[in-house]
Amino acid sequence: IQPPVDYHVMRVALRLGLVSIDDPCLNEKLRQRRPVSAEEDATIRQRIQSALHRLITKHRVDLFNLDSALWMVGRNCCLKDSPVCQYEQCTRAGICTLVDALNYTCKLRCPFADYCSGAMDDEFRSLTETNFSSIYY
Repeated sequence: IQPPVDYHVMRVALRLGLVSIDDPCLNEKLRQRRPVSAEEDATIRQRIQSALHRLITKHRVDLFNLDSALWMVGRNCCLKDSPVCQYEQCTRAGICTLVDALNYTCKLRCPFADYCSGAMDDEFRSLTETNFSSIYY
């Protein structure tokens, strides 16, 4: 079973720096939220899926737990327009589903903030999921 890569997981993986986008044109499309082709979308998803699979295999991480953690962070902390990283204070206290779902003691910032490329670098933080229209979302 391969890890699922929805748009929340994609955004978190890109900002964490789990994969890099070497194509400057595609990198700029992501930063400016311009539409990407089906091939570009599939390529990014596949690269993230491969990176997550390596994490699962190398560190014996449970697929469900990894997906849940990345998805919850994407839904609650690593928001598209206003990620809660190192320096921004969380405004979702009391409504955050990450706290209960992962039994996480919230520090009013992203749990990945200490080692996330996006938390430390504006360029990474500006990355977001692909702007791709499909019948799935």
